[in-house]
Parts: sequence; C-alpha cells; structure tokens
Amino acid sequence: MCRLFALSSDPDDDIAQQIQEAEAKAPEDLTEEDKMVLLGRPKNGDIIRAQLRIKESKEFKYFLKSLHIITLNSCQTSGSQDT
Repeated sequence: MCRLFALSSDPDDDIAQQIQEAEAKAPEDLTEEDKMVLLGRPKNGDIIRAQLRIKESKEFKYFLKSLHIITLNSCQTSGSQDT
C-alpha cells in the first residue's frame, strides 16, 4: 500500500510517527503495512565497508590544472621580486 503525504509539511515526520506506532504494537498485531514501515526504519547493519567511485569531469580537471599554473606563476613572480 502506498501513502501520499500531500497534506503534511514534512513527510519524514509522518514516517517517524508511523514507525513509532508500529513499534508500539505487539508482533502478532502487526499488519502488512506496519511490517513494511518497520523495514524502512534506520538500523545498524552487517555492512561495514563502502566502495566509492568518484569520476571527475573534464571541466573540473581543466580548472584545477589552470589554477595550479596560475599559482605556480604567482609564486615564481613573487620569488623573483625578493632577490
């Protein structure tokens, strides 16, 4: 069953309330909807490792390269003025 949260200003508050109501019920009194709500609650799991893949865009790489060149040029010019 799908619930729409059009009347609520914050759907997370409604979900939290549904979770609390389902947790207060006895296990034999839980409906299918209550069981689904309980499956959606945050919990500590067995997963202890995550793998991330970060892909930089070509524009970002170009920006960093040009920023590095500008920084090197400013360091060289300021270094040559000291001597």
